[in-house]
Amino acid sequence: MTDNADLIARAERAIQNARDFTDDKKPSLQITMELLAAVKASEEQQLRALAPIDGLALVRELRAESETRHQLHLEQVRITNEWIADRDRLVAANSKLEAKVTGLRAAFRVNMLRFGPPGTSHEEIDAAIDAALATQEAGT
Repeated sequence: MTDNADLIARAERAIQNARDFTDDKKPSLQITMELLAAVKASEEQQLRALAPIDGLALVRELRAESETRHQLHLEQVRITNEWIADRDRLVAANSKLEAKVTGLRAAFRVNMLRFGPPGTSHEEIDAAIDAALATQEAGT
């Protein structure tokens, strides 16, 4: 059990360290928390094997285990909600960018029709727009 106590302490430190990382490290926090719960459960089973537990102590232990699982569930829900919020923010930002590109395409088309060489076809305008956007996306 001494090895498990050391493992539990290291896992608890890893959980604390994982909470300090950025959002892309959240899965490692969840895995570490699950590992810690598994190690604690293993150590509890070893303790039960060594000494009998009376009914009241067993009820307390089961309540504590239930509370731990509940806390883990709440943490998972919180992380999932953060991921959903991040996804929603990215979807909104992407929609704004797509609307901006659509507006820029329309303005470019109008300018090409007004100020471009006479007889410019719609295909040539579309090709010019695509080339301009490709240049912009390439960062030049």
